[in-house]
Amino acid sequence: MTDQHDQLRQLQQRRYRHIDPAVLSSAINDDLASFCALSRTFLKEAPAAFALLEQALQERASAAIALRSHALKSMTLLLGAQQLSSRLQEVESGALAGECDFACAGTELKALLAAVQGEVSATIAEREGMSGAALA
Repeated sequence: MTDQHDQLRQLQQRRYRHIDPAVLSSAINDDLASFCALSRTFLKEAPAAFALLEQALQERASAAIALRSHALKSMTLLLGAQQLSSRLQEVESGALAGECDFACAGTELKALLAAVQGEVSATIAEREGMSGAALA
């Protein structure tokens, strides 16, 4: 079982640039149903969370930027979206320090979020395919 898990992890690391599915998988003890449910929850909730962050960035509302960055970062960390999570941390810290490039932050975060969402969708399809193969 460990060899199979290691092989899957190596495959995922080669295939995914913006997430590490093993982070979520490990957090939920490799439960396929939970993996898919939490991934779908992210796909459902992240756009609204990002919209709130984007609004705060447009309004240059530092406290709201910090709050919204932190909330979204909490979601992305669970998915192993290290690059996006790190950038959200930088935006949060910058907002708290009054040193945030609001326009660049929004554009960069939007692109990173889209990449993460695409890879999360791919992991759901991959996991569901594994489940179907196991049942066949």
